[in-house]
Amino acid sequence: MLVNGPESPAESKTLSQPGSAGRSTRVPDGQSAPAKAVAPRRRRDREVCPKTSADERFFLAGEDGKDGVPALGRECPNEADAIIEAFRAKVNFYRITEFQTRADIGSSGEPILKKEALRKNNPAS
Repeated sequence: MLVNGPESPAESKTLSQPGSAGRSTRVPDGQSAPAKAVAPRRRRDREVCPKTSADERFFLAGEDGKDGVPALGRECPNEADAIIEAFRAKVNFYRITEFQTRADIGSSGEPILKKEALRKNNPAS
């Protein structure tokens, strides 16, 4: 191994440390080394059962309806259960949101139609 300068091969091995190539670790007298600013890792919020709005209902697909009309099978309490049950039964599942329409009168007197999602336990559904 060729070495340039006065150092021997043994000295060059002790001077270079792995992982410190190109970094200066010298600190001026009377000062401490600056601490590395380590940003905390952000984690995704993991929920055991993802929250679904009370406006959504989940049904397993039933036997084919007439002329491509979806047929609803058994209702599942939440999306996670619907996914699992649909996988087990090898069927699709539907997410259904039920809306009710309301007519409001605008400031200039024209009717404005609005949709309002119904809750699961609403007697109108």
